[in-house]
Amino acid sequence: MRHTASATIVLTSVLAVAATVGAQTRDDSAAVPARTKQRSTQKAEQPPAIDPRAIDALRKMSGFLRTQQNYAVDTTGKQDYVLPSGEKVQLSSHGNLIVANPNRLRASVVSDRKERQFFFDGKTFTMFSPRPNYYTSITLPTRTTNRELVEHLDANYAVELPLADVLRWSTVGASINDITRATYIGTEWINNAETDHYSFRQRGLDWQVWIERGNQPLPRRLVLTTTDDPARPEYAVDMTWHLGTRPSDAVFAFTPPNDAMKIAMASREQLASREQANKARRTSQPTKED
Repeated sequence: MRHTASATIVLTSVLAVAATVGAQTRDDSAAVPARTKQRSTQKAEQPPAIDPRAIDALRKMSGFLRTQQNYAVDTTGKQDYVLPSGEKVQLSSHGNLIVANPNRLRASVVSDRKERQFFFDGKTFTMFSPRPNYYTSITLPTRTTNRELVEHLDANYAVELPLADVLRWSTVGASINDITRATYIGTEWINNAETDHYSFRQRGLDWQVWIERGNQPLPRRLVLTTTDDPARPEYAVDMTWHLGTRPSDAVFAFTPPNDAMKIAMASREQLASREQANKARRTSQPTKED
């Protein structure tokens, strides 16, 4: 799943000089221009921090996604979770995303740990947890787009929708200004599709994307590595695409089960306060003596 590549070739030159009685004196000054030239050539061969091919591939992928009014994506993923002890564990999941641009979507993600369903009908966003049978809803301003929904949920509720990056790429306004390093890695086959593999770096995040070759430059695999966490947790997802779907409006509307309980959606500030309280409670508990 992980691929690494070195974009820098280090050239090492070893010079051995043997002096013997009666040997012709060697003029070391003659070697200076050659070594200087070698260092200059080595420096010139260093690839740029941002490979134009990688940025161009992102633009083409995003441009193609913006032409897709309706689509669906099936996903299989693996996500790292960091335990309070600092241990890192990995859980598998599968999911689905259905999009009707500009302002309707439905998503689901299922793992052994949890199950979530997300609905947005252009006016109301709902998050449903089938196992505890809870749901929460908020009303959005008229004409809120899918991209605006993603940003609103992240900024105000710390809710990350499945394949949020795909939703950002497929709408006008996706930015590449935060990228500080971009590298082309090579080609790879993923689920019978030949892809080009690229890696990118930005503050707090390293990420990789495999983009299908040909006239449908779709992202086939995405790997995110959080670099501002010492554990460096990863999220990886493979995507199977269905273009040109025609979902009915009923697909995006949520009808709660009769026995479902509605709860309020916690804001980002409330979540932060709860985390601080839980942390204080853990540190105040006495430790068991041996």
